[in-house]
Amino acid sequence: MDNNYKHIKSIADDYQATPPPMAWNRIEQRLIDVKLKSKRNRLNLIKFWFTIAASLMVILTCTYIIYQESNSTQTYSSEYLAELEDLSPQKDYLYSVENVRLIYNATNN
Repeated sequence: MDNNYKHIKSIADDYQATPPPMAWNRIEQRLIDVKLKSKRNRLNLIKFWFTIAASLMVILTCTYIIYQESNSTQTYSSEYLAELEDLSPQKDYLYSVENVRLIYNATNN
């Protein structure tokens, strides 16, 4: 039995399995896929943080503009002043209540 064990052990020590060439190609492809996946995950993480930073900048800018607009007093210069209409009683046909009554009575009769 001891002799058989030594014989099998010597055969096993001398044996070296050579995988088929396609096996190495598949192993290399898997290693490349793992590297690309980790790189893609890293880029997605960077994009995620840049998106958060950009969103915060937009929110802060909008908040600042709204705050400034709400606290600023409106100053009007002479070029922005509108003329006020004089609403005093006039003897114009359009503004006369008596003439309106006459027109209303005329249309109803």
